[in-house]
Amino acid sequence: MKLNKACLLLVALLLLTEPCRALAGAAEDYKEARQIYLAAVSCMAAYQDRFGNLTFAALEQEGWELRGFQKNDVAVDAKFFLMRTMGGDGLPDYLLAVAGTESEKDVSVDLRWGKVPYGGTDRQEFEAYSQRKGVTGDSPLVHKGFHQYVQSMLVFEEEGADLKPEQHRLLERLRNEPGTELVLVGHSLGGAAATLLAARLLDMGVLPEELKVITFGAPAVGNAAFAEKEKNVIRLQRFINKGDPVPYALTQLVGGYQQFGPEEHWEVPKKLEDRPHSMAVYLDYAMKNYYDKQRILEEETHQPVKWKGVYKPYLEAKGYVAPLANELPAELNSEFYYMNQVLKDQYWRVFSDYVMASEDAPRLELFRLAKEQGCQVLIVPKVLARKVKDQENRYYITLQQEVYSVADERFVGAYAYGSNTKEFTPLEAFVRAARDMNKESASWLQGTPGK
Repeated sequence: MKLNKACLLLVALLLLTEPCRALAGAAEDYKEARQIYLAAVSCMAAYQDRFGNLTFAALEQEGWELRGFQKNDVAVDAKFFLMRTMGGDGLPDYLLAVAGTESEKDVSVDLRWGKVPYGGTDRQEFEAYSQRKGVTGDSPLVHKGFHQYVQSMLVFEEEGADLKPEQHRLLERLRNEPGTELVLVGHSLGGAAATLLAARLLDMGVLPEELKVITFGAPAVGNAAFAEKEKNVIRLQRFINKGDPVPYALTQLVGGYQQFGPEEHWEVPKKLEDRPHSMAVYLDYAMKNYYDKQRILEEETHQPVKWKGVYKPYLEAKGYVAPLANELPAELNSEFYYMNQVLKDQYWRVFSDYVMASEDAPRLELFRLAKEQGCQVLIVPKVLARKVKDQENRYYITLQQEVYSVADERFVGAYAYGSNTKEFTPLEAFVRAARDMNKESASWLQGTPGK
């Protein structure tokens, strides 16, 4: 049976458009994965521990404008920071990250699981409504501790909190500048507060399309009536590590609470199963998901993704980088691909431009190849790991580099940067080592001709 001309035309159009659809899908998946990764990085930066401080500093280094806030009162210590996009590239205009449980007072907020009535259109009305008596479970109710936390956060919007003019009155900016986007993110307590804050901002007049919420390991915020009210209004993405008990604590142990919004479960590697609620473990998955989506996009386009951000490189020089040598133990080999991607990204922080040597580039030919590419600096990197004695699943991760001047083929020096996995995952320990490397690059390349 012969196909008529209309059918042939339809088949031809489908064949022509299918690659475009696949490419568009890969690009959108990459963009979403990057936003989730940024959300996870921001959640980590909201904490005031050593890892949080390192991450906060890394965001500042890359050109983000950050403003931290802390509101202490008798009931809560509200901690969050506002992050303003400087470079565009499809990222939100503003990102607000709320800290998770850190102090004894934060724990007391979590334990105030009695419910209060939900309603109102401004901070004063929210508080007055929460004091109403005789409101039944048929009406929206929310966690008392989370309500108090968000009320403290909203004080900054009323007072201005000594903000710069461009940061002042975020709510006013969202109301008066259509198209401005705010992404609210948080881990654990911070995720619950971010969700409730989104609901409050909507009640205060912000448009639903201007808000998005991304949470990691967050408990439920309110009862079934609250969930029903908000489920089709708040753009909410919830990520939960398998084995993390916190997202279900209020729904299963306390009762009367209900989660809402899309829920995605993430696998936890065996070596990290002892800490499924840790933000470090969530960040590890988000980072790997980002690089997986980047690889798919590169395979579709046959071009490397070179998003440099808005930071200024440390050196106005062109580098030539040998393939990263792998001296990891067998149990960490699955981390090598991601470590390699991290290092490639970090070299954009070091050089104004660089060339990555092919995997089969002969070691004896590196200087010639570097000269042909017009490079001034040759880098030969290696990653290795040493197991920490008497500590299961603990390693010391080291990034080693040999640095050479290309013009005169002079050995500049050998450098090592390392970190252990007591607080970090193996990949995050490598990230820290790579960031230490890029910060020190200006000093270890001094005297290199043409830098």
